[in-house]
Parts: sequence; C-alpha cells; structure tokens
Amino acid sequence: MKFINYCAALFCVTVIFITTALAQTQTPDKVYKNMKWRPIGPANMGGRTTDIEGIPGDPSTFYIGGADGGVFKTTNGGVTMTSLFTDQRAYSIGDIAIAPSDHEVIWLGTGEGDPRNSVGY
Repeated sequence: MKFINYCAALFCVTVIFITTALAQTQTPDKVYKNMKWRPIGPANMGGRTTDIEGIPGDPSTFYIGGADGGVFKTTNGGVTMTSLFTDQRAYSIGDIAIAPSDHEVIWLGTGEGDPRNSVGY
C-alpha cells in the first residue's frame, strides 16, 4: 500500500511540474490570442458621467454625476450606488464639489452645457 501511495504522490508531483513548465513557456500572444475586445457600456445613449469626486483618504466612497441626470454615491468602491439627486427640477449635473470641512456636504453645479440627444428636458 505504501508503494501505491508513493507512486501516486510521484505522479502528482510530475504532473504539477510538467504543467508548470508548459505554462511558463506560453508567450502572451499565445495566451491572449483567442480573447476579443468588447464594449462594456453604456448600452444606450444615456449614461454619460460628467464628474466623479472622492473623499480624501477613503478610496471606496465617491460621488458620480451624470449628464443625463442624477448624483449617485457609493461607499463600497462602486459595487452598489445610492441615488441622491434624481427627482429634482435640475436635470443634468455638470460638477460636484465636496466640502473640505464636512464630507457630508456636497455642492452641485447643475445644467451640464453639452446635453446631446441623450437628455430630455
């Protein structure tokens, strides 16, 4: 039984060694040759981001303003977003500023100057 275990272990080590050696001989052009470029968004005419502002020292919290309307906040690096300014009379967002003295205070410049055909008033 010890001989079988020894052979099995030797076989596993050999397979790992060969696999590692083959992987190291692959050049990047061979590894990536079957990959294709693809667009990742936005899927429609909306979705243009006009400003992104972050909290100094906190890379997971930032605000995003859109030309097609709204301000959104994330506290987890963009995994989820909370809508902050979507049902207001001012439609598009041109600029966001965060108060240096209080990061809970944000100023908005509304009325992005280049709305294109993706914005309806």
